[in-house]
Amino acid sequence: PELMEVELGIASVPATARVIGLFGDNTMAMIIAALITFYAGMLVWRERDARAHAIADVTPVPNWVSFAGKYLGLATLLVALQGIFLAGGLIVQVSNGYYDFELPLYLKVLGIYLTDYLLFAMLAMFIHVVVNQKYLAHTLAIVFFIFTANATDLGVEHALWIYGSDPGWQYSDLSGFGPHLGPWMWFKLFWAGWATLFATLMIAWWP
Repeated sequence: PELMEVELGIASVPATARVIGLFGDNTMAMIIAALITFYAGMLVWRERDARAHAIADVTPVPNWVSFAGKYLGLATLLVALQGIFLAGGLIVQVSNGYYDFELPLYLKVLGIYLTDYLLFAMLAMFIHVVVNQKYLAHTLAIVFFIFTANATDLGVEHALWIYGSDPGWQYSDLSGFGPHLGPWMWFKLFWAGWATLFATLMIAWWP
């Protein structure tokens, strides 16, 4: 996309601070949530879909190994997706004749979004294990994501009532992230605790 604009006779440039705004697009977030939900279901149901669950159940492998392997596989996919976003951002800048890349800023922002995706991935797998019905779990995970994305409009204002949420953050070339990263980190640690609880329950109930 073209990010070069002219305002008051002055051409603006596709600085990294502008490009990273594309990563938080609502449509993109919805697509990624759908991908997470689909692959989480595929991983949880893989043996049963292949009618190999009876064999898998008698193998001498602890539940936590099977769970960890599948979650790490999903996490690797999400990391690779962030790499694609990074490459896309750089391509946008180069195509607009801008070469002052800020890779540390890219990595910080992509890390922030990756944290949200990893938390949702854990929840999506948890929903599939608890519901134990593939397509119903798909639906519930997507509905939950839509609810969390629009919770404020639905009257749920406090971030501690919305799984994976935070007080918000912003970046500017003048003040950087300002005071936002500290509260953001504490909220994510809180939700990481819940994600750990979900993981513990999944290991105990792993199908």
